[in-house]
Amino acid sequence: MGSLLVSAKKYLLPCSCGRHISVEPRQAGEPILCECGASLVVPTLLDMRMLEPAPEPTGPSSVKDVWGPSQQVRLAGLVVLALSLIGGALLYKFWPASPTIDATFIQETASRFTPVQTWDVWRQTTDQGLDRRTDQGYEESVSIFRFLLASVGILFLVGASLAAVGTWLRMKRR
Repeated sequence: MGSLLVSAKKYLLPCSCGRHISVEPRQAGEPILCECGASLVVPTLLDMRMLEPAPEPTGPSSVKDVWGPSQQVRLAGLVVLALSLIGGALLYKFWPASPTIDATFIQETASRFTPVQTWDVWRQTTDQGLDRRTDQGYEESVSIFRFLLASVGILFLVGASLAAVGTWLRMKRR
């Protein structure tokens, strides 16, 4: 099994212009172009071993996809974005329902009024104004949900900013 594996080692193929082109064993027998425009044929595997070996790349600068700060910032931004979207969806799903007025109860109560009682209620309403009290529990729930919604919005902006900064750092590095 070991004899079937081809080494990933690279070799330097010399060109007549003086340049050296890095080739791999998988390219054996293929034609390639030098920067000068000359066409070269990569030697066979046996002949390739006679070529000068290419220097091994060292350090993270030689590897294209290194897990660096830009990827970490971008990942953090995407995680925060995902969490804010999940939070927004949950807020939308569990938003408190507004209190409803039971129209049948009002009709039944009003139908029991005598004309004089109806007149008295109407006069009190015009003198005092409509009762604008609301359900206190509902108002508290809505204020809490508005605060949470603002927090989710801020998280969304932070996540989008982190993702953008990570992308910008990556592009700047190239």
